[in-house]
Amino acid sequence: MLTNAERSNRRLATLLSDQRLAEIATRHSEDMVNRDYMAHESPDGRGPAQRVGMGHRTFFGTTRENVALYDSSPLPSDQVAAQFVTMWMNSEGHRRNILSDDSTHIGVGCFTATDRNTGLVKRKCTQLFANVFAFSETAIPEVLSAGEVLSVRLAPQSGYPAAFAIVQTDRITGRVISSPTSGQLIERHGVAEGRLEIKGPSGAYGLSIHIPDRSVPGRYFIVTGPYIQVKTR
Repeated sequence: MLTNAERSNRRLATLLSDQRLAEIATRHSEDMVNRDYMAHESPDGRGPAQRVGMGHRTFFGTTRENVALYDSSPLPSDQVAAQFVTMWMNSEGHRRNILSDDSTHIGVGCFTATDRNTGLVKRKCTQLFANVFAFSETAIPEVLSAGEVLSVRLAPQSGYPAAFAIVQTDRITGRVISSPTSGQLIERHGVAEGRLEIKGPSGAYGLSIHIPDRSVPGRYFIVTGPYIQVKTR
């Protein structure tokens, strides 16, 4: 991978490929081509964090994104890939994302369409970077019922400590709406285990985990995860 080659040249850690991130990146590239826009935020207001929250059912972490457009006559895929990486590396913000030392995973997806009049190939590509704090061992359901109990097992990633709580949040404000005693996690054999009682009313919510900050006693990181839709029975 050309992106990892750039990182390797600077003695940065290799990014791990994540198939789900690649699928989300590909869908964004396709959407940009089909709806003729070029942005991190889609016309309906969804950015990379929202797309990952909706589409990645095991991910708890942070994201950043590169997008680019390249029109040309038909070219071999390796030449096209090299052109995209060159463009990103020549742009300060995109270069910063590629060389970030706190990214752990990557997914890349492109979409193409040929102009029937000119014969030029329009290509839009998305790089989706992630700093993964934990992966759920099983996919978080997209739809849950109010009062249902969600069982979770979260495997910490990249040297981060295990989470000590999982909470249900308001998707817009991030406010915790689950009860204080619900969602406590216990570490067993390196995996954080626990249960969370889902609260209503019906609507769209998010899940977040709390991870201790080893450098400051009593402080913790709040790390977002999958979005959920809650229904009232």
